Amino acid sequence: MRTPQSPRSALLPMHRGAALAGTGMALGTILTVAMARPALAVDAAQYGKLRQGQVVVQNVKPAQNPGAASAVQATVLIRRPPEQVFTVLRDSENLFKNDPSFKRVRVVKRLDANTELVEYTLKISPLLPAFVYTNKVAYVPNRASSFKRVAGSFEQMNGSAQLLPGNKPDETLFVYTLSLKPGVPVPQGIINGFLGSDLPRSLKLIQQRVYSRFPNT
Repeated sequence: MRTPQSPRSALLPMHRGAALAGTGMALGTILTVAMARPALAVDAAQYGKLRQGQVVVQNVKPAQNPGAASAVQATVLIRRPPEQVFTVLRDSENLFKNDPSFKRVRVVKRLDANTELVEYTLKISPLLPAFVYTNKVAYVPNRASSFKRVAGSFEQMNGSAQLLPGNKPDETLFVYTLSLKPGVPVPQGIINGFLGSDLPRSLKLIQQRVYSRFPNT
């Protein structure tokens, strides 16, 4: 199944928007509130899968924008407190360091203490050109991040990462939501199917990065 404009998906998560250079903290806060509220439903059975090391994936509809493309939501359990997970999430340029698909990630402009423009260079196949895009990323310390494409490849991309408390004080539910329109006539179901199959890989790499940054002593 070929999806020529689809990314490797952990796109956090997270592009050259000169017109946004003057955007202040108020807009960043609004963006965060709007994007960091995905429909969340992790029942007892799903939580059991999370504790077994699995990633739970489901399709959701963006609550804040019913007209937007449906999103894919993936959840992984990270056995570290939210503060430590956020430290890794906040390090934009190194978040995907373990992912060979991301050839370059750089912060092109810091808009304020919790908002920045991040440019990503993504190469998912030697048969396809590299995708270069810029996301506006906003953070709520120790709680969440949200992102929205502002330039480059793809027609539309937005989503969020939420850090929710687990059943134990030193556990975090990492909930990642991504909505993507590549800008080519590919059915949304195929796009979401690709994201749903690739997000677990991305979240496990982030989980490993947290464990590497904060070894369990």
